[in-house]
Amino acid sequence: MKRQFIVCARPGVSIPAIVRAKQKNLGPSALSESQRLLGIPDRHQLARNKQRKTMNTVLWIGQAVLSVAFLAAGSMKMARNRQQLMSTSASMAWAGDLPGGAIKAIGTLEVLGAIGLILPMALGIEPWLAPMSATGLALLMCGAGWVHLRRGEKSAVGAPLVLGTLALFIAVLRFGPYAA
Repeated sequence: MKRQFIVCARPGVSIPAIVRAKQKNLGPSALSESQRLLGIPDRHQLARNKQRKTMNTVLWIGQAVLSVAFLAAGSMKMARNRQQLMSTSASMAWAGDLPGGAIKAIGTLEVLGAIGLILPMALGIEPWLAPMSATGLALLMCGAGWVHLRRGEKSAVGAPLVLGTLALFIAVLRFGPYAA
């Protein structure tokens, strides 16, 4: 019989239980109970941890993409006046319908949302603000889509739809199973 040595990092927990389970071949339930007592994760828990880590990485990438997009769009709206925005591209023609202060407010909300997607979770300070920021950005994109549809600019609805869907995806998962 091959000898196996088990190292326990938890003081006060008896190691012989897991050794007896392996020697007597009591099956996975006895082994799992012993592993649980020792704090050793089973293969199902390891698979869940790997899936959670992968999904967390996907969410971080999505947050980074959203943050860059909204930081660029928001800073452009804050830095330029209404005429400059309208001359930028045909998709910015909506700026003629809104007062300059409203455009600056939208830009400010986009920049704050971009910051709120990253900083709270990265710093570990009030991480619930990240899904709140994603929710706010999703609502902002609903408004943007509505403005484009109302103006008859069906070709310009794609960007708000994609960004809003990504923001909603992040908000739902960060509020739910992948909350920090």
